[in-house]
Amino acid sequence: MITAMSAWKGRIAALLILIGVVAAAYLLLIGPLLADYDETRLAVADARDRLAQLDRLRGVEAELEQQMAKLRQRQSSTSLYLTKGSDALAAVEIQDRVKSFVEQNGGAVRSVQAMPGQGDGGFRRVTVRLQMTVTTTLLYRMLYRLEAEAPALFVDNIAIQSTSSREGDGKAADPPLTVSFDVFGYLPGEAQ
Repeated sequence: MITAMSAWKGRIAALLILIGVVAAAYLLLIGPLLADYDETRLAVADARDRLAQLDRLRGVEAELEQQMAKLRQRQSSTSLYLTKGSDALAAVEIQDRVKSFVEQNGGAVRSVQAMPGQGDGGFRRVTVRLQMTVTTTLLYRMLYRLEAEAPALFVDNIAIQSTSSREGDGKAADPPLTVSFDVFGYLPGEAQ
């Protein structure tokens, strides 16, 4: 009986050792592999989600580029902006426009001063300060042309001085005026 009992004890001990070896193998080899597999599966799923998001963003990017191209085309076709690429050249463009109109109509430009350009809401503001001698009629026509024609120019800080004169019959003549003002326009983008 002792031998039968010892045989059963030996078998149970062997079975327990086998269960211990299988458990140790699972904990040391299979468990970490399964955990690594789960992490890899989650990383792949996350990468797929990000790839899908990037594909959607590429579609949006292409659409935005088309809209930007349309806006640039419309911007260039409206010709509201100064055409020269730098502050100095744009100031010369403004100066030439004003000076040619005034001198062609009998006025005289006495001084011109280009002011430093400055950023203004994504555009570059170019300002020229002028002083001239003109008549009232010429002043009206010049201001109208500056603000009505392309590229768009704006008048600011205007100061007008006059000495009234009367003709021999008592009617007021179109007196000469000394006018000083700033004329500014915009360059598209942050041009320098």
